Amino acid sequence: MSQSMGSESLEDYVRRIGKLITQIHERLGKVEARLDALSEEVEILKASVAASKTEVSSLGGSMVLKADFDDFVKRLTDSFKEILPPAPEQTGEASQQ
Repeated sequence: MSQSMGSESLEDYVRRIGKLITQIHERLGKVEARLDALSEEVEILKASVAASKTEVSSLGGSMVLKADFDDFVKRLTDSFKEILPPAPEQTGEASQQ
């Protein structure tokens, strides 16, 4: 009787171990699938970055820095101030009307 109980508990133990191994195997399969999907996304992103770099380098000659643009606008505004008469708000005429 003792041997029968011992073999049943050993069989139960082995069965539980088998179930755990199966669960671990399934989880590892899911992890591997996620890693594959992430690897594909990384490759897509790398290709996108490379395409963006190429596009930026091709636009490099036609890009204008903000500081250069602001300087241009300031010089243009200053040149108009020299040519045009002052606006009514600046001379106080608007307050008299």
